Amino acid sequence: SYRVEFEANERLETLVVDNDLIQPETGLISENTNCLPLKYDYFKVDALCFRNLLSKRVSLVGCGRRIDVRFDNFEFVQLWTKGRSPFFCIELTCGIDDFVGASGSIETKQGIITLPAGQRFERKHAMSFSYSASKRPKKSRKNKPSLKAKKTLPVRVKRKLQGLF
Repeated sequence: SYRVEFEANERLETLVVDNDLIQPETGLISENTNCLPLKYDYFKVDALCFRNLLSKRVSLVGCGRRIDVRFDNFEFVQLWTKGRSPFFCIELTCGIDDFVGASGSIETKQGIITLPAGQRFERKHAMSFSYSASKRPKKSRKNKPSLKAKKTLPVRVKRKLQGLF
């Protein structure tokens, strides 16, 4: 089974998303926790959308695998999957879908950042992937050296958005 681990204890209150619109109410999943055991029921309607987390690291952990996502200055962390798909997304964003009753105007959309011509807006995140060799399925390894207990592959990604207007 998989879980999401947070760097800090969090009040996990999600914005409620339905039909690509954010509803006026929120949903409280858990209080004062740094661990969210995952259930497909969380994603029947849409994503879990957490705003202004204390944590600067979120990790997907399970079956001997771990994906750490480190970030700073992202207002929203969204967790989602579709149906019983074989993937899970940790999505970092500064903006989100429209709220019910929104004007639809990009100028008033929550999270929109307007930049003067030639200005830059940067947000960074880093991901690392690791697994425990003892939890991996056993395969025939004739004359191959055994894996160490842990293997980590760091990946750094830098997002740069240039002002377009």
